[in-house]
Amino acid sequence: MKSIFYVLAFLCSVGVCAQPGWQDFTARYFYTVLDENGKEISFKNNKNYSIMIDSVLYKSPNIPNDTLKKALPSDEGYQNQFRINDFSLTIPQKRFYDKGDKKLEIIIIHKKDTMYICQNSGTGNFLDYIDFKSKEPI
Repeated sequence: MKSIFYVLAFLCSVGVCAQPGWQDFTARYFYTVLDENGKEISFKNNKNYSIMIDSVLYKSPNIPNDTLKKALPSDEGYQNQFRINDFSLTIPQKRFYDKGDKKLEIIIIHKKDTMYICQNSGTGNFLDYIDFKSKEPI
């Protein structure tokens, strides 16, 4: 019992110097968009809808379906990952967005209506346990 006390006293008296490790700054934008009947919209099969991300327009049937992977320390650069229903896209981050800088723009267009989305669903590795192919809303 005495030895445990000495070990604890030693650990409490020694200053701990942690080094910052690698951080995943991958921004993830995961959304589920529903129609007026509450059904998930298929962007690949519906020509009335299109998605614009950072001024690049994606229309049916040319909807990307990139594989979304967990970032690793060996990856070069950070990414922005998007999953909106059957649309999935990975693009490299241009730079970190600071306060006052223009945010990444996501626009969903339906005929003459537009919906703007710019808030990410998360940053970093907290989504390790999620299957990126899952159809369940996050």
